[in-house]
Amino acid sequence: MLASGLVENVSITHLNLAHNKIADRGMRALAKLLDARSVISMLELQDNHVHTEGAKSLARALKSNCSLISINLRLNRTGDDGLKVIADALRGSRSIQRLNVSSNSAGVNAAAALAALVRVSESLTELDASVNTEFGSEGVETVRRAVEQNTSLQRVDVRQCGGHVDDELALAENLRARQERRARTKTLQRPA
Repeated sequence: MLASGLVENVSITHLNLAHNKIADRGMRALAKLLDARSVISMLELQDNHVHTEGAKSLARALKSNCSLISINLRLNRTGDDGLKVIADALRGSRSIQRLNVSSNSAGVNAAAALAALVRVSESLTELDASVNTEFGSEGVETVRRAVEQNTSLQRVDVRQCGGHVDDELALAENLRARQERRARTKTLQRPA
């Protein structure tokens, strides 16, 4: 019912449906709102029992959406396949800045898809993929290497993903050094 009321929405830009158990059926309805005409820029969908099929519906919508800058899918159950299709769909996005996909029971294939997104995205500044324990050391290392090739990311969280502490520390050091370079550049660019 809510989705049908939002079909002609031109004013609501932040949609928070967290903790509503919309599941895959609700995600299919919501995805219809997120087409190229959508003005929704922030989408809060944490803890909604979204599984692979719901993630696939969202991914189809994300391919044409150009307004979303923030998506929070924390604490769902998209799994490896669901998170992979979402990451693949976002590879063409020029608007997405923040993506939270923590605690989604995702594995190494999703980690590889997120790494592919990180490598090509010029808009993504924050990625939280923490507590996807099936990433394992291979998945965390893949994401870490992708972050090294990206210049826009400022914050990445892959804690509790089954990776080596060395990869997490190297990732944190890379981001810290990047922030220091940005701060130095801003200081040098200030007019005297």
